[in-house]
Amino acid sequence: SIEILGGPPGPELRRRMGYLPEDRGQDPDQRVGEVLVHHARLRGLAAGDARARTARWLDRLGLPDVARQKFREISKGMHQRVHLAAALLHDPDLLILDEPFSGLDPSGRNEILGILHERAQAGVTVLLSSHLVERIEGVASRIGILERGTMAIEGRVDEVAQRFHDRTFRVGYAGGGEPGIESSERATRVDGQPLFRVRLPEGLAPARFLAGEIAAGREVLHFEPCLPSLEEIFLRVVGTPDRPEKEEGGRS
Repeated sequence: SIEILGGPPGPELRRRMGYLPEDRGQDPDQRVGEVLVHHARLRGLAAGDARARTARWLDRLGLPDVARQKFREISKGMHQRVHLAAALLHDPDLLILDEPFSGLDPSGRNEILGILHERAQAGVTVLLSSHLVERIEGVASRIGILERGTMAIEGRVDEVAQRFHDRTFRVGYAGGGEPGIESSERATRVDGQPLFRVRLPEGLAPARFLAGEIAAGREVLHFEPCLPSLEEIFLRVVGTPDRPEKEEGGRS
């Protein structure tokens, strides 16, 4: 069974959902504006409102002059923006987006991320599937990793990162001090302060480590966990691919 927005799927639910599929099968001879207005009318908007919202979203997505162009006349990146507009123009409560960054350059990806963040701040639930995990790291509040059709891990981003924390910390000292532990290496600098990456052995709690450093006369100025990135977590969960990429469609 499936429940969406507190109830079962049905025709009325379509007006509250926006969907961006990865493969759209668009007729190349259709005009952009006509297709967007048609999408809006299917979601219950009146003709005048549908045209106004189409113009507004095309302008917002940097495509103010493409309404009368045919789909075969615009680039792949423009295609992506147009179909994102189709998902957004009726102000849905739920957005489901499959590979929303496909065909976009870095500036376009950042622009779309900004719009999705804005929608989320307005109370819209945004569910997206993407292989570009580094692009969603600073935006997603919850993640799920699928491994061959099975949900391998799911939860809040910070909780998942803590689950994969390997007891490594960044530590900085006053006066150029160094950690009194062998499993350490120099790391990046923060505010001009040299830092060290310290891997605490099993059984040594962070508080006990800090107490020992202070007792030894080392003044600790900086101490934070080195949490893994989403990409590192993905690789730990999925591992190295053992089959061609075209067969990896179930991983996201």
